[in-house]
Amino acid sequence: MYMKAVFERESIPFAVLGASFCYIDDENLENAEAISERSLILKVQPAIAEPGPVLARWFVPRLVDRSAWVRGPDTIRQTQLLTWSMDRLLEKSRDALSSLPSDVPLLVRISVSANAYEGDIASLWLDSWRRQNLRPATTVIRSDELRLADVDSWLDSANASIRTHATFVVAIQLNEVLAKNPPEGSAEAAAALLLVPERLIQHHSLEPIAYIHRPISGSMENLTNTLQYAMRWGKVDPNSISRSWLSKLNTASTAGFHSALREAGVSSTREGPLPELNMDRTVGHAGGAADWLAVACAASCSRQLGSPQLLVVQHGTNIVSAVVAAP
Repeated sequence: MYMKAVFERESIPFAVLGASFCYIDDENLENAEAISERSLILKVQPAIAEPGPVLARWFVPRLVDRSAWVRGPDTIRQTQLLTWSMDRLLEKSRDALSSLPSDVPLLVRISVSANAYEGDIASLWLDSWRRQNLRPATTVIRSDELRLADVDSWLDSANASIRTHATFVVAIQLNEVLAKNPPEGSAEAAAALLLVPERLIQHHSLEPIAYIHRPISGSMENLTNTLQYAMRWGKVDPNSISRSWLSKLNTASTAGFHSALREAGVSSTREGPLPELNMDRTVGHAGGAADWLAVACAASCSRQLGSPQLLVVQHGTNIVSAVVAAP
């Protein structure tokens, strides 16, 4: 009984009140359906910095003046794209942010990877926030990446404010494309999620689009155990999961994931294999935005299908898995 009570207390998830993302300036392809239906794939395109093609994706917004996008430093380009991506995320997140009651404090956690940008991220973000005329919020600029595993530490935090305020997570990844070719297989992307403790959802009768359950970290050697515990925290039957979302898994890890799925019972009774969305092959490797882009897409898909989604991301030798479930 004691262990059951501990599990029930520790398995309370975060509600996802809103999720937004951008990786291409095309509404027909910038959605979870385009990824799940494989309408979007990472393609080779002509490079700018060096002669020849490169397998990569980068932002080319129609509303941004690209006249200065010639070979050389990416400083101007990244400044333009940071403003554009921040505005775009906030425009898409406006309804979710506006639905928060005024007495619920809001904390913004933002992480930006844009190594050619020479300005102040906080000033740029606050300017965008003011342009959208949004409610007051406390903003924390992270110098390191925000990752899926951070959700576990937030759920365990001794800081009581974690349970009394909403958290708006923002991650943006920009690459150099004018000074040098972007990394092979890479993509520029941005994602934002509004996370709210379940207690506040119930108290204020808010309507989440999904729930993100406690992520579990492990190594390739114990991946089966990692998946089993992720599904246990998510309180889902293995065969109720309708899709898996993979990010940053290499070839060996993907093969290991397939074996671990079978051992975890995910494929034992379903008619066919679990549909698998490899974010690196569709969008591209989104660097510091990869984890949250996968979460945002899974949340959107879970809401549409009404079924749980399985997240699996890799950082070095560490594998992190979590369940995103419909409300």
